[in-house]
Amino acid sequence: MVGLYLTMLEDPEDQQVFREFYETYHQAMFRAAYRVLGSRESAEDAVHDAFLAILELCRARIVILSGGERDCTVTATGVDIDALQL
Repeated sequence: MVGLYLTMLEDPEDQQVFREFYETYHQAMFRAAYRVLGSRESAEDAVHDAFLAILELCRARIVILSGGERDCTVTATGVDIDALQL
């Protein structure tokens, strides 16, 4: 899945940073989403949406990919809440 996101970044350095960020935080984000949604499929969708949002911010140079697990969990949980409201 990370390959899909990397195709959206042109700069090889940005790709490497995003890859490391994804590999570091994907599982924590999935666990948080699963706890909120209770469904593997919904959790995967929520994490995918969260990474797309992070990617867009990265492409716009609004964020630098750093921070702790709590930051990523909050991002994933924010998407989860949106999914629950549908």
